[in-house]
Amino acid sequence: MKRYKIIHLDDHKLITDSIRDYLLRNLQDVYYIGFNDSWEAFRYLVNSIEKNEPIDMFITDYAHTGLDGYQFSKAIRQLEGLLNRDPIKILLLTMYGDTLPAIKRGLNDKTFNWYLSLNSNPTELIDCVKSGLIARW
Repeated sequence: MKRYKIIHLDDHKLITDSIRDYLLRNLQDVYYIGFNDSWEAFRYLVNSIEKNEPIDMFITDYAHTGLDGYQFSKAIRQLEGLLNRDPIKILLLTMYGDTLPAIKRGLNDKTFNWYLSLNSNPTELIDCVKSGLIARW
């Protein structure tokens, strides 16, 4: 059975630790890597894309140091295009309602595949991740 790789970026360790624990308790065959530093996450993703190593889902917050979640994800999309790689599925998971214009823009231009509020029901996160891992582009 396939093991799914999920990369998660949030500058709050409590969030990445909690999401990791929740996903690993509720999903099978998941390999989770959490980052609290956007530059470390960016280097990891760029390296993986360059080597054509599969990443099944990238979960990101909107607000973190360096590039915001939209700019960060847009840069990943540009690199995928330049290197002719399959796009990584991206879930924006954030509590910032004031970022709605960027969220709408990111969903419309397919920078993000999904958006969930951190205030969502935890089962919504599991449902979104499950559907995302099995979905085809």
